Amino acid sequence: MSMLTDERVPVDAAELVDRLAVVRQELCVLARWPFGSFSEAEAGQVVAGVEAVTRASEALVTASAGGVDQGQAWTATGYRTFAQWWRLHTHRRRSTGRATQLLARDLRDRLPLTSRALAEGRMGGEHAKVLARFTKTEAQRGQLLDEEMGEAFLVAQAQKLPVEEFTRALKEWATRTDPDAADRCWRDATAKRELFVAPVLDGTDVHGWLGLEEGQVVAETLRAIIGTPAADDDRTPAQQRADALVQLCRGTGPVRRYGVRPVGRCARGGPGRPHRVL
Repeated sequence: MSMLTDERVPVDAAELVDRLAVVRQELCVLARWPFGSFSEAEAGQVVAGVEAVTRASEALVTASAGGVDQGQAWTATGYRTFAQWWRLHTHRRRSTGRATQLLARDLRDRLPLTSRALAEGRMGGEHAKVLARFTKTEAQRGQLLDEEMGEAFLVAQAQKLPVEEFTRALKEWATRTDPDAADRCWRDATAKRELFVAPVLDGTDVHGWLGLEEGQVVAETLRAIIGTPAADDDRTPAQQRADALVQLCRGTGPVRRYGVRPVGRCARGGPGRPHRVL
């Protein structure tokens, strides 16, 4: 195997840019490979290798954002915020730049072990974001210093668990560490729920906001009503969800040709109370 990597740290920005160009060129060449030709074992090895490169890229993005933010070079352009400057050079959403900036600050200021694990590829960016999200209160920051159940413990869990399971475990850790904060977050999330149903010129505008758990309940319910669409169902997924919502509110299932399972029928065939069908 030929080694293309120069392990020297670049001496200046020009060398850094040149070496980034080499990495980009190599990745563009690799992306042209016909990935569908692998066996299962080969595919697993390739996906693991791609994930390792992705983690290295995420660490690079976070490190660059944190360094540029701390160095304040972006202020010389006249932009009022780092996120605006970041969008200028990346063409990404301003919210993405802000999130990257905050994550970089969290890793630098209070999560050194997480920062090291991200840089070494022992965890991915998704795990780092979750860890930063649930360790913000004073009690949680203090718990991070604990030798047995602190940051080192959380980093070890992040290396072993998929991000969904890690999120659940971290939520439980955060709740036990600071139950008052968890209660406040629950009340705040609940208070933000809203649903608007407003008539407009040619129909009805329906939009709103729900918490994560409530949103999952709604999504699961609509998926259960939709079921497996028939082969001749030419509706878009958005249209299927809209029809399922109306069907749920009516408590009936009239759209038989789409293969939708009727819900809310009582024993005599009349409409009953709308409910979830799983």
